[in-house]
Amino acid sequence: MKINLEERYLEEKYLKKTLIQVKKNLNEQQNYYNKFKKELIAIQRQMREDIGTFEFNPWDIDEAIEVLHYEKTIEREAIRYKSSKEQIDKLKKIALSPYFGRIDFQESVEDTKDIYYIGIGNIVDEKTDDFLVIDWRAPVASMFYDCEVGKSNYKSPRALIEGELLLKRQIKIHKGQLKYVIDSNLKINDDLLQEILSDTTDSKMNSIVTSIQKEQNEVIRDKNHRLLIVQGPAGSGKTSIALHRIAFLLYNYQKTIKAKNIIIFSPNAIFNDYISDVLPELGEENMKQITFIDFAEKFIGNNIELEVMSEQMDTFLSSTDPNYYSDRTFSIQYKSSSKFIDLLDMYVNYLENNYIHFEDIYYKQNLIISKHKLYNLLHKEYTYLPLFQRLEKIKNRVFYLIKPYEKERLEEIINMLLNSDVSLTEKGVKVEALNLVKREFEPLKDRLTEKTSLDLIVLYTHLFENKKLLEEINTDLSQDNITNLRKTTLEGLKKDKIHYEDVAPLVYLKLKLNRTSESLDIRHVVIDEAQDYTPLHYKIFKQLFLYSNFTLLGDLNQSINPFMNIGQYEQIASILQQDVSFTTALLTLTKTYRSTSEISNFTKALLLQDIHYDHLERHGLKPQIIQVTKENIHNKLINDIKILQSEGFKSIAILCKTINESLNAFNAIKKNISVHIINHDTIKYPEGIVVIPSYLAKGLEFDAVLIYDGSAKNYCIERDRKLFYTVCTRALHRLYIYFEDNLSSFILDIDQDLYEVEKNTKI
Repeated sequence: MKINLEERYLEEKYLKKTLIQVKKNLNEQQNYYNKFKKELIAIQRQMREDIGTFEFNPWDIDEAIEVLHYEKTIEREAIRYKSSKEQIDKLKKIALSPYFGRIDFQESVEDTKDIYYIGIGNIVDEKTDDFLVIDWRAPVASMFYDCEVGKSNYKSPRALIEGELLLKRQIKIHKGQLKYVIDSNLKINDDLLQEILSDTTDSKMNSIVTSIQKEQNEVIRDKNHRLLIVQGPAGSGKTSIALHRIAFLLYNYQKTIKAKNIIIFSPNAIFNDYISDVLPELGEENMKQITFIDFAEKFIGNNIELEVMSEQMDTFLSSTDPNYYSDRTFSIQYKSSSKFIDLLDMYVNYLENNYIHFEDIYYKQNLIISKHKLYNLLHKEYTYLPLFQRLEKIKNRVFYLIKPYEKERLEEIINMLLNSDVSLTEKGVKVEALNLVKREFEPLKDRLTEKTSLDLIVLYTHLFENKKLLEEINTDLSQDNITNLRKTTLEGLKKDKIHYEDVAPLVYLKLKLNRTSESLDIRHVVIDEAQDYTPLHYKIFKQLFLYSNFTLLGDLNQSINPFMNIGQYEQIASILQQDVSFTTALLTLTKTYRSTSEISNFTKALLLQDIHYDHLERHGLKPQIIQVTKENIHNKLINDIKILQSEGFKSIAILCKTINESLNAFNAIKKNISVHIINHDTIKYPEGIVVIPSYLAKGLEFDAVLIYDGSAKNYCIERDRKLFYTVCTRALHRLYIYFEDNLSSFILDIDQDLYEVEKNTKI
C-alpha cells in the first residue's frame, strides 16, 4: 500500500537528514584517507633516508632492529590506509541508497515505539549518537524479513525480545532519490518482489538484501548448527543465501572471523567470477574462493595437470566408443562409492605395514643403523606421525648418524691434502675436502632418500598395477570388474591429465599419509552444488577442516553428473559428524524466484516427479519449441537474438550440450553478432551474449536461454534428464528450444499446454 503525501514528505525529510550525515562521514573518511596516505609516504621516505635502499646486513643487530621498526610502522599505517579506503567505498554505496526498509516496533515492556531504518551498514547521528540506519544483519532487523504487522519478536544476544510490529515499509532509493515507499502487512510485497525480479540481469550476480524471504533469512541467520545443509530448487537463491550468510557471520563474529577465515568451494572458475561482486556490494571483503581442482593441484603438487569435472562430462557426452564408455563409467561409479573409501583405507594400512623395505646401512665396514632399528622407528617410535612424515624423520635421523663419519672423513682428507698438495692454500684445502666428502657420501644419502621418499602417483599406480594386492584388499568386485578397473585407471594415469575421478583418491591418500595443518585458520566452509561431490570428497573435507562449521547448498534434481554425486544428503551428515556436539540441520527451500511461471511449470514437468516447490507468480511467454534445419539454424539464432535484444534483454545464452557443439555454434554466428564463448579455461564472466556448454551453466542465470539442439538424438537417454532440466532452468524470462528432425522425448512426455510450438514446426 502506497503512503499518503504527508508520510511521503516525512520520508523525504528523513532521507535528506540521513544523506547529510552520510556525506559528513564520507568527508571525514576522505580526510583520514588523505592523512594516512601522507603519513605512509612520509614514513617510507624517512626509511629511505635513514637506511637507504641497499640490502641491510642481517648480522648488524642495530640495523636489523631499525629496519624491523620501520616495517612494522609501515604495515600498521598500510592497514589504516586500506581500512579507510574500504570505508570510503562502502559509504559511496550507502550514499546511493542508504536504506531499503523501515520497521516500527514497540517492546512489550516499553510505552514508546522504536523506529528502525534498515540498510547495508550502520549510520549514526553524530549529534545524538542515535542510529539513523541499522545494518540489515542486526538482530532487530530480522523482523523486517520474518514478521508480519502484529505480535512479533526477535532474538537479541541476551534474550528473546517480544512486542508488536506496528509498521513495515519497503523503500526504494536510487542515486539518493526517493523512488517509492510501500507499506506491507505481511512479507516483502509480492508486487515489489515481482518488480525486482522482472528486471533484466547484467553480467554478474547481485545481492538480494532488499528482497530476502523468510525461508532464506532462516538459513542466513542460523547460529545453532555446525553443519547446515540447504536443499532448494533451481532459482531459489541458494548461492545468494550462502554469500549473505557469509556477510552475516562476518558482522556477528567480527572479533573471531575475518574474510580470510571463510572458504567457498565453487563448481568452476567462471562461477567464482560470477559471484565476486556480491560481498563487496554488501560492504564486505571477499572470502577465499576455490574449486576442488584448484585446491587439489596445489595440494598434490608435482606440477601434475588434473582433469576438471566439465572435461570429464564432455568426454561422456561426446563419447562414441561404447566399450570405453562402459568401462570408465564403472570406474567412476566405483570410485564414487563408500566401498572405494574402505579400499583406500586398507591400502594405506598395507603401505604402512608392508610396503617399506629397509636394509642395514653401512659406511664402509661400519654399521650406521640396522634394518631392525629402522623398522622399530617406523612401526613403534614414530607411529604418532603419518607415513610420509615418519619416513622424513627417519631420513633426518640417519643423516644425523652419518655426520660423525663425515666429520672424521673430512679430517682425514684435509690431512692427506695438506701433506700431498703444497699448491693449495688452507682455505682451498678445506673447500676441496668438503667437495670430496660430499661426493663420497652422496650415493649413500641418495639411496637413503630414495628409500624414505614416496611418490604419490607411484603409490596410487601401484595399487592398480598389483593385481594380487588389489584382489587381497578388495572382496566386493568380480574378476571382470577388477580387470576393467585396473585397465581404465592405468590407461588414465599414463595420459597427460589425471582423470577427474582419480583426483579425490589422490588427495585422500596424501591426507592419510601426510597430514596437513594448512586449513587450521578456516573457521567456516561453504560448499556450493553440494550434490556433485562424492562420499570421498566429504571425507576429505572432514579431514581438512576438522574445526570448521559447514554450510552446504545443493539441489538433488541438478545432479548433472549421473556417475559422481552424493546421492542423498544423509550421507554427508554421517561423514562430517564428529561427535554429538556436531549439530546438523537440513533446511529445504520451497520457492523458486528465477523464472517466469510459464518456464517454472515447464521445467518442473520435465522431471516427471511430484515436485513440492512453489514459484513466484510472474508471467511471460511459454517456452518456445522451434524446428530448424542444418542450413537455417544459425540464421534463426541470430534473428531471434536480435529480436530479444530489441526487447531489452541483456544477458542471452546459447546453451549447447558439449564444447564441440558450442564451438560449432560460436564459429557460425560470431561474424554476424557480438558473442563470447565460455569453455573449461574461462575465468572471467563475459557480458552480453554467450555460447556455453551445458555443464558449465550451473548456478548461472540469463534473461533468455536458447537451447541449441533439443532434439531426440541429443537429449534422449534418461541419465541426461537432469542435465536438460538444469539448462532449461537457467532462463529468467525467455526459453527457446531448437531441434531438427525429432524433438526430445523429455518434452514430448509432458503436457503440450506447457509450451508453444512455433508455426510450421512439426513435432
